Amino acid sequence: MDTTICKVMLYLIDGREIWGNVFLQPLQRLQELLNDDRKFIPVVKVDMSPSNANFIENSNTKRNDIIILVHKDAILTIEER
Repeated sequence: MDTTICKVMLYLIDGREIWGNVFLQPLQRLQELLNDDRKFIPVVKVDMSPSNANFIENSNTKRNDIIILVHKDAILTIEER
């Protein structure tokens, strides 16, 4: 199955911010992901420490990143990066 990596910043209702990647189906938009029937979104959480600051230029998710599930009700805002 083909997927597209979408770099995002999640702003959660508890004030936390998460840099990460979400995976979209071909031709799917981020808004459609938020409006589908799933209650949780899988996110590859990206370490934004100075040693991993190449996140913006590099969409590779093969580092030691962690996959987390974020409940859609916990998301205040999501921005594509």
